[in-house]
Amino acid sequence: MWNRRFDFPVMFSELDRVRTQMDTLFRELESSASNPGGRLASGPRVNLYDTGEGYTLRAALPGLTEDDLKLTINQQTLTLSGQRATNVPEGYSVHRRERGTTEFSRSFTFPERLDPDNARAEFKNGLLTVFVPRSPESRPRQIAISVS
Repeated sequence: MWNRRFDFPVMFSELDRVRTQMDTLFRELESSASNPGGRLASGPRVNLYDTGEGYTLRAALPGLTEDDLKLTINQQTLTLSGQRATNVPEGYSVHRRERGTTEFSRSFTFPERLDPDNARAEFKNGLLTVFVPRSPESRPRQIAISVS
């Protein structure tokens, strides 16, 4: 009555494998939802653009101030680090804390040397925008062609 097409043990083992993967996915989602500040633990979300003359980095850093951030440039590496502290006003006790103290550090390595002397950074409404130009030695140059 049943043939090879209806191999129930194989079918159920595949369903069990899918169930295990789904359980893992939901556990990871649950842990990230219970720790909303956890994204900063590994670093803020950034967009990095090559503008031709240099690089522009935009990082979303809600809840931080410019005093909480540190930017450093070392040859070909830009490092963004920071810390968000949780301050409780004097005389108050904590009823619920979902945003804890968080530290992060992210480094970005570029294919050529950067010019830290001409770098600029702006922090407005939780969005950090950093422009770092290429070093003068790294910029492309046009060579004049003479006719002989």
